[in-house]
Parts: sequence; C-alpha cells; structure tokens
Amino acid sequence: MLDELRAEFLAEFVSVARSRIKTALALLYASGPSGPSGRPPGEGEQSVDELMHTIAGEAAMIGLPDVATAARAAQAAAKICQTSEGRNPPALIACARAIRGGGGLGRCAQAGRQGGA
Repeated sequence: MLDELRAEFLAEFVSVARSRIKTALALLYASGPSGPSGRPPGEGEQSVDELMHTIAGEAAMIGLPDVATAARAAQAAAKICQTSEGRNPPALIACARAIRGGGGLGRCAQAGRQGGA
C-alpha cells in the first residue's frame, strides 16, 4: 500500500516540496535584520514553520521518514526564530541551513529526479 502511495504521489510531492522550500528560504531572507519584508516580527518565520510542518506531514504519509524528520528539524529552527531572542542572524542562518541542508529533503529531491525513493 505504501509503495503504491509513494509511486503515485512522489513526483508531485517533490515538486511541491521544492516550491515550499524556495518560498521558506525567501521568507527567511525577507525576515532578516536588513530584509525588505515590512512584516511584523515573527510572521515570516511562522509561515516557514507552517510550510515545514506541511512537508513533514506529507512526507510521513507517503513513507519518507527521513524527509519528515528533516522538515521537523527545520520547523523547530523556524519556531526559535519566531521569538524576539531568535530573530537574529545566527538563528535565521541556522534555520536556512536546516531547510537547505536537511539531508532528508535533499535526498527526496534526488529521488524525485531518479524516479524512486
């Protein structure tokens, strides 16, 4: 059953997850101290939190636990950035690294190009 779900939804998941990751990184850039966001503090990071939560849930549903774990780690980093103490360059950089370097997220992108998990 899980193999069937993965076969049916993996390509779409990878495409949508890549888009969400790109959006999350753009939101983090805009949230930085010199970023042009004009948003209230923490709003961009809340959106990043939600994007990573969605990726984690979808990954878990189609049997990609490494991707789900990496997305949860990025979500946790985004939660830290939502606080006033976390809205500093090192915390934002750590969050971006968790998103970009989340091993499971990277492997998922490669699997999508290769057609398997």
